[in-house]
Formats: sequence, structure tokens, C-alpha cells
Amino acid sequence: MNNTGTGATIIEQSEEPALFVSEMPEFAGGESALMAYISSHYTYPAPAREAGVSGMIYINFVIEKDGSISQVGLADPNRKIGLGCDEEAIRVISNMPHWKPGKQNGIAKRVQFTVPIKLSLL
Repeated sequence: MNNTGTGATIIEQSEEPALFVSEMPEFAGGESALMAYISSHYTYPAPAREAGVSGMIYINFVIEKDGSISQVGLADPNRKIGLGCDEEAIRVISNMPHWKPGKQNGIAKRVQFTVPIKLSLL
């Protein structure tokens, strides 16, 4: 934010999220903790379970400078699994706790991330 000296504050547009930074964002506890979080919070939709749906869902999201999650969506909307599976994956990722933010040269940056979620009924 810039103060113009007139009492008005100008809010700068957020920069595009980076794909890579020198210090990548980190979920508390690392990748295994992230997978455990997803596994424990994902509820297989009943219609998908009954239909025996399985496969991979790729979710894109942005980890903001404060570690919060935004812009959650399917990496490829044309590759939906369906029967509520995609929406449930988006819900779980949207509700994740804050991450340790990514940094470039010691400065927090917005970083785009993709997480694969494997669904299988065993």
C-alpha cells in the first residue's frame, strides 16, 4: 500500500503467483503431513463410492504471502472425475490451514501449487 500524503491509500495489484521461488511454501510437517491432512479430511461422495469411481484429481491453488490459500480449482477442468469427487477435493484444499509462505530473496511471494489427489476404493 502506498500513502499518497492526501489521506488516500492506493492498494497495489497483487503480482502474478510464481511457480518456483528460492524457498518454496511448506505445509506444516511437510509433504507427508499434507497427504495425511487430505486423506483425513476428504470424504468420498456416496454416489462416487457406489459407482466405484477412482482416479486422480489435480488441484491448483495459490499460497499467499501470509500462507493462506486462494484461487483453488481444478488444474484441468476438462478432466473431471465427477459425482462430487472434484468438488470435495476443492473443499478440502480450500479449508487447509495456513502454510509457511514461499520466499524469494527473503521476501514473501505468492506461489502457485498443484496437488494430486489419488482416489481409489480398496
